[in-house]
Amino acid sequence: MKKRSEPSLSVTPEKTSFNGEILRHDQEWYEKETITGEIIDHSFSGCRFDHVTLPESMESCGYTDCLFVHCDFSNCRMQESAFRRCAFEDCRLIGTDLEDSFFEDIRFEHCSMRYANFSASRWKRAAFLSSDCSECSFTSCTFADMELSDDQFEQAEFGGCRLAGMDFSSCSISGMLVSTEDLKGIIVNEEQAVVLAELLGIHVKHDSRNMLG
Repeated sequence: MKKRSEPSLSVTPEKTSFNGEILRHDQEWYEKETITGEIIDHSFSGCRFDHVTLPESMESCGYTDCLFVHCDFSNCRMQESAFRRCAFEDCRLIGTDLEDSFFEDIRFEHCSMRYANFSASRWKRAAFLSSDCSECSFTSCTFADMELSDDQFEQAEFGGCRLAGMDFSSCSISGMLVSTEDLKGIIVNEEQAVVLAELLGIHVKHDSRNMLG
């Protein structure tokens, strides 16, 4: 697995207020701000978002070397976005729509992402760390070099995804929706293997007899 790159903020961003009139944003720092309006086709490079509430629509935007800390993306429409070398720390993405987006060298850490829609997105070297992805949709996604640690994927949907090589062993996957074909090569612990078997209609019989007796 190739090492994931972190955001490169070699220059300290300049604190400023968001200006929706310009399309390109470089080395800017937004702090304790609520962004309003419809933001489409904007690009952000080397920016920091700190305690920022995002607007309802930020579609088709590009983000490179950006850091999001304690931000609220809840119910934001962000379809067809692209993220490269970005990190999300303690953010809320509840119900966020990121369908058909691209993620490369990404870290989500301590994020609440329930009901988020990532359908048809492409993932490359992404990490989910101690985050809640319950009831998220990852249908028809492609994954490469993923890192999962202590996450919740309860009732998350992974239909049409190849999960080979993805290690869910430290995560909660109760009720996860996935097909038999997509499970090939998945890495789980013993308890999870029983849960997945039951999801597929396989009933595991626990024999309490002493087989050595």
